[in-house]
Amino acid sequence: MTMVQFREIIKNWWKNKSDLTRGILIGFLIIVGLFFIINLTFFATSHFPSSCNACHIMKPYYENWKTSVHNTAGCIECHPFRPGFITTAILKYLTGTYNPRPHAIVEDRSCLKSGCHNERLKNSKTTFKGSIIFDHDIHISKTKRGENLICTTCHSQIVQGEHISVTEKVCFLCHFKGAAKDQSITGCPSCHGMPKKIVEHEGFSFSHESYLRIGIGCNQCHTEVSSGDGNVSEEKCHFCHIPREKSDVGFTQLHQIHVTEKAIYCFNCHEEIKHGSIRLVQPFEVRCESCHHRKHSPQKELYIGVSGKGVTDTPSRMFAAQVSCDGCHTHSNGKSDRYKAIKNACVNCHGKKYDLMLDDWKREINSALDYVSNLMKDTEELLKKDFLKKKKYEGTRKLLEDALFNYNFVRDGRGEHNVEYAVKLLASSMDQYEIAKKSINPGYSPTTRPDVLREPDGYCAKLCHNRLGLPEKKFFDEMHIEFPHRLHSEEMDLGCATCHSPEKHKMRIITKDGCMNCHHKGEEPNCLQCHPLQTELYRGDFRNKKIIPDVMFSAGVACIDCHNLKEKAHTVETLKDKCVECHEAGYDDLLIQWEKDLLEKESILTLKVSELKDKIESIKLLGKELPKNSENLLRRAELVLKATGEGRGVHNYNESIRLMEETGREIEDALKK
Repeated sequence: MTMVQFREIIKNWWKNKSDLTRGILIGFLIIVGLFFIINLTFFATSHFPSSCNACHIMKPYYENWKTSVHNTAGCIECHPFRPGFITTAILKYLTGTYNPRPHAIVEDRSCLKSGCHNERLKNSKTTFKGSIIFDHDIHISKTKRGENLICTTCHSQIVQGEHISVTEKVCFLCHFKGAAKDQSITGCPSCHGMPKKIVEHEGFSFSHESYLRIGIGCNQCHTEVSSGDGNVSEEKCHFCHIPREKSDVGFTQLHQIHVTEKAIYCFNCHEEIKHGSIRLVQPFEVRCESCHHRKHSPQKELYIGVSGKGVTDTPSRMFAAQVSCDGCHTHSNGKSDRYKAIKNACVNCHGKKYDLMLDDWKREINSALDYVSNLMKDTEELLKKDFLKKKKYEGTRKLLEDALFNYNFVRDGRGEHNVEYAVKLLASSMDQYEIAKKSINPGYSPTTRPDVLREPDGYCAKLCHNRLGLPEKKFFDEMHIEFPHRLHSEEMDLGCATCHSPEKHKMRIITKDGCMNCHHKGEEPNCLQCHPLQTELYRGDFRNKKIIPDVMFSAGVACIDCHNLKEKAHTVETLKDKCVECHEAGYDDLLIQWEKDLLEKESILTLKVSELKDKIESIKLLGKELPKNSENLLRRAELVLKATGEGRGVHNYNESIRLMEETGREIEDALKK
């Protein structure tokens, strides 16, 4: 069709229309043209931010923008609108269907586009409030607490006096909403890191770093770090939604709509949570001067575990448990306002034998003080000597002064207030004295110390475990075994510090390699002692249930024929070469395939066990009677998973596969019933 033909068709079409139709069409075209011109005009003027004030009630935002770092960016660079927006807005205005609360959204793509903050997610870390390292990538690229955050979640558009600025109130809402008053969702170090400054409080100083190193949690001293709950009242919803619009939506969907899609300011809905005013545990605030003459008494400082010379801060375990002075000092003679600690207080909280433990503490600490006192008499005499005032002996004098201070600290502070710290202080006092003595007299030979001061763990048994005993067994996660605790500590007489840190209570410092140094020394170690599941599976004696032994065991292959005890890692990757030494090529790949087969079967059985467990729980909740042997089946299935998983099914591939398949079929039958 030519252009001439097309024009002829249009001309004929127009002639055939009535005058009324022509008038309507002309009017429609005029209206469309006007809307187009208006859109074009508004689009052109929108490049000038001052023109936005003509229609929008936004003077505070405009004034904040003018003084902000974004004042070189026009409104539509951050708030772009799509074609037809003006037309839609005019129609809504004329028909009265417009929202009286207009809401401007800044999309992430506006912030992260080229020429603006396009490098922000690459160079994502920045400093906030002087010391907090904030990572944009973690907050924007990953889901946080079920929410997909956007730039304006934190960079609020309505901070008074600023524009698109960060308000820490949003941080507090996310980090403290739903947390206990003494905690945050992500933990204090996520923002504050490890505090390194020495803190002064009520006249004494202490180190956060040393507290954290020995396992004292932030909330054991800081009992309240936030106020407010950040809840949303239903009335807040009615500001935007009418009651009939109410619908039940989940937490994730609700925030997806309001935060991610609509960029609604958090505090349009949530109450504020405040953070910064910290309440400390009661022992920090006890006024010791009510009983003791010195305002900052050695009793209090010893209990809190601070002020020693050359010794790491070590709070009492009672202090760490937030027990205040009046938790033990409960008895009054009625003649004064002083309260005496009685042994019955120990039994009331801890149980039998703990009152006897207090006697042990007093006896051992007093005995150690008596021993060290003889050295401190010599220290006092040495400090009177004129030669120690010379610059040459400045370090020696300092050591003697610190030794005397630590001794007096324990004596005056009553060592039972913190026996662990008291022992460390007295041991340090002796160390300082001996070093100083040798610098004065190189031929000086130290005397034998009391047991409690001789080794770093010398107090463990004498001050605690002689009364309480030791657990018979402890589960060793790294080795996946029940560790015979008493066998090693009592029968083999291994010191506590062989396996445990003397600095941090209960902390295990020995590694798997450390165990191997003893257990793999012999040519034929007793594998069953540490690896019962693997050994039982291999030999065909699975928890008193006879199974077919592995073909290798039947052929007389011992554990050490495949496992080189000098190797640290024992995996299919490190062991597969052993297969080829005895068998033809390809057996190394067969071992890898076995491992894959076992993992696949283990995954299938794990799902079935989980389904059986859920079914049993739901039946119990309904108060119905469980099918016969269902709980026994669950226990057997969990044991099979443990044996083939922790016991490594490759030790008996055929029987491991059979056990998992049979157990899976039993579970399927049980679920059908």
